[in-house]
Amino acid sequence: MEYIITQPIYLWAFQTNREQLRLLLPFRSEKLTIIPQQIYDITINKNQKIDLLFKSYLSVILVKKLVGNIIYPRRHALRILSQQHDFTKRKIGCIATLSGNSKYVCSIAFHQTMPLLATSSFTKNTKICRLKLWNISLDYSSYTCVITIKKNFSILTILSIVFHPTKLILAICYEKTIELMQISDDYKSLTSIINFEGHNSKIQSIAFHTSGCFLASASSDKTIKLWSISPDLISINCINTLIGHCGGVRCITFHPTANLIATGSNDNTTKLWSFSPDFSVETSVITLLGHTSNVTSVAFHQKESLLATGSDDKSVKLWQISPDIFSATCVVTLQNCSNTFIKSVAFHPTALLLSTGSGSFNGPNFCLKLWRISPEFNFATCVEDLSEYSNAIFSMSFHPNKSILATGSSDRNIKLWK
Repeated sequence: MEYIITQPIYLWAFQTNREQLRLLLPFRSEKLTIIPQQIYDITINKNQKIDLLFKSYLSVILVKKLVGNIIYPRRHALRILSQQHDFTKRKIGCIATLSGNSKYVCSIAFHQTMPLLATSSFTKNTKICRLKLWNISLDYSSYTCVITIKKNFSILTILSIVFHPTKLILAICYEKTIELMQISDDYKSLTSIINFEGHNSKIQSIAFHTSGCFLASASSDKTIKLWSISPDLISINCINTLIGHCGGVRCITFHPTANLIATGSNDNTTKLWSFSPDFSVETSVITLLGHTSNVTSVAFHQKESLLATGSDDKSVKLWQISPDIFSATCVVTLQNCSNTFIKSVAFHPTALLLSTGSGSFNGPNFCLKLWRISPEFNFATCVEDLSEYSNAIFSMSFHPNKSILATGSSDRNIKLWK
């Protein structure tokens, strides 16, 4: 995945220096093809700088640094420039497959700071759900299942799971109940701390605020509830009930920095709710129109003013949020998704990359793609199509600090991509 993130830097190094390349190596540069590619502004780490040093596509800056004091600079320059980087090879690979789940993997969550991955899955016919906790190795190359919890429900319930942003706490929801569970320091046991209810129908999704002081829940009863959590995690109080959707609320997420919540509903709309600092008073509600079927997934970019929404209308929309967060404009619509229902969208934690997953319970078509978004947010290009390596995608999550993507599908497996 680092190749996808750093590829624009290679192209930038070539584009911004092609005139110098022509002057330095006129007989060589005439045979080289100029690549028409949008320039991106991306910060790179030490390892990526090393990649740029040795794998860049005709970087004259590098040439000057390496051959400036060498007796025969042109000969050495030609050697360096001949090491062209191959952008045609696959840039993402599956590094692990986590098996042993129920048929449909419906929720995936990485812990913000701990080496933990939580997954939940269900089987429609037996109404059995499995919750698994995976311990991740330091190099992120291996994953060990340390906890498995099996639950039987009278009705079909999809477990939504989310980690507390700083503590070893896992929140899960099932039917009308939300439960907070303490993870032991050795990651080998889960202890229930508190259960609480408030919705009149099945809870579809939950999300923690980045402070850990608030939890939001979305329900098929058409409401969203905001819960205040005490520092000791003993008391939970409902501080706000949001009413406005005309259909069941399918998905919910907090903005990473602003007091803003996005919700997607079966009424085909996405709503943005802004609040007072304590979330007790809503100050604005924006309704985003454009989808023609259920909005199934919403995601904010961690660094940019972007919101992605996925829908059963088989499209993904990108919305640019205004600086005052009181309006949003649809800037891109992605529809090349193999004619399947979009079930999950997720942004890379730093780069302008969006992953989209689609599928249905019984349909033969499914899709897993990675899109690069332009800096102006006005177009997106598919840079990886992993559909042939996966089944119908029902959930996905990027690691909060790493270029690792986890996907859950209808083949009982979780795949980790890097």
